[in-house]
Amino acid sequence: MLKFIFALGLLYGAPGLWAENLIAHSAHTTATLLSEKTNIAPGTPFLIGLYLNTEAGWHTYANPPGEAGLPTEIEWQLPPGFTAGPISWPTPHTFEDGGIIAYGYEGPILLPVLITPSNDLKAYEAVTLQATVHWLECNTLCLPGGGTVSLTLPTIAPGTTPAINPGTSALFQSFLAKDTAAPAGQKAPFSLLLIFGWAFLGGLILNLMPCVFPVLGLKVMGFVSHAHESRGAARAQGLIFTLGILVSFWALSGLLIAL
Repeated sequence: MLKFIFALGLLYGAPGLWAENLIAHSAHTTATLLSEKTNIAPGTPFLIGLYLNTEAGWHTYANPPGEAGLPTEIEWQLPPGFTAGPISWPTPHTFEDGGIIAYGYEGPILLPVLITPSNDLKAYEAVTLQATVHWLECNTLCLPGGGTVSLTLPTIAPGTTPAINPGTSALFQSFLAKDTAAPAGQKAPFSLLLIFGWAFLGGLILNLMPCVFPVLGLKVMGFVSHAHESRGAARAQGLIFTLGILVSFWALSGLLIAL
């Protein structure tokens, strides 16, 4: 009789009685896990979502994030036999600042993930789903956020249909209804033509600076002094000069990548 009453409580009890959230906080965002169901059946997939409640005026990033930013990441710590699918990214908003295009979400956002429980899950027990999450929240400046979130749900007998969570069902349907395709007119990040354009402009500005004029004069005098040398010697000096420039920039690029 007691087991029967316990089972009824699992099937029809209030979600808040069983679901226990561990919430992560940052300066402008609160992160928590939400479930579309109030309980779990062995081997029956269900949706769980990372809910990022970001303050007005702040945004987090999608995947891909565009030319700036970092996408939100979820590192799951699930019970044995559980598997997690990829994030179903809702359609992001487009942010543009100084010609830099980024994609993300301003305000609250739900990132759904399909969880498949183990087939060997025991009935009438509590199961805790936990994850370490990382996000980047931005306004006029960007701040990293992250922490550990968890959600505890009860299990039910095999073959039983998990109950819909009335407190989260509408929220899941709202975000799942949004097409996960990239925004229309999305530009390829870091356009090669744009990179070459900025590089050319930077080089032009650099060579027009007053401090560079004496160096240009020394280069011209150097070319004049080698005017009567053999073509082989001039070619060798040109190759050494070019190689020196390439090696220097490769070294700087390697240092920037390492940092």
